[in-house]
Amino acid sequence: MIGLVVVAWVGVGVTALLWGRSWVRWLRLRRRPVLQADQLSGVKDGSPVTVGGTTAADDGRVAPWSRLPAAWHEETVRRGHREPGGGYVDWRTDTRRAAGDLSIQHGGVRVEVAADLARQSLFALRAPMAARSYQDNGRERTGDRRPYAVAEHIARPATAVVVTGTLLAEPDGTRRLVRGGWADGTAEGDAREVRGRYAAYRRKVLIAGAAFLVPAMTLTVLLVLDVL
Repeated sequence: MIGLVVVAWVGVGVTALLWGRSWVRWLRLRRRPVLQADQLSGVKDGSPVTVGGTTAADDGRVAPWSRLPAAWHEETVRRGHREPGGGYVDWRTDTRRAAGDLSIQHGGVRVEVAADLARQSLFALRAPMAARSYQDNGRERTGDRRPYAVAEHIARPATAVVVTGTLLAEPDGTRRLVRGGWADGTAEGDAREVRGRYAAYRRKVLIAGAAFLVPAMTLTVLLVLDVL
């Protein structure tokens, strides 16, 4: 009985955390006007903004691992390195390569997007601007048979996206969106689609929380009565 009570209340806590995070992001989406990439000329450097537009056009680029069309792709290869007298516990990033155009565009104006922001989803692991397209974990077949992990992220070409972040100006005049806090992120779709999907996501979190809360309270009452 105690184990079930603990599991139920942990579920309530997790869904409450997800709800709180989603509420902050929802307020950000609602309160900020969604500007297009060509409407940022009057925005001050360092300002938090929400920007809509599309990713770069398809130029025939193909991601190396997934072989999917990509406006931009990034590959990260990590390998385990043996410590003296020990096992493969020292993981290192041996390779990190990126190529292509990671930007949001509209009306002939492009704004670059930082890779860590592009990988961050406004939703829980769902449809960010730069989504994971390939994942492989295993061991090398030759030599020391070191463990490895390969991950690939791509931004799909000519795809509508919404980005919340902080706008910065580079010395060469390039404007870039960077992650200013944990609530910043990206999502595929135009502003209306993203708001609709976000409202649906919040409803699902609320339903999940209620599904945990009812049995948690019931089991807690039964446990208290049993003790008394």
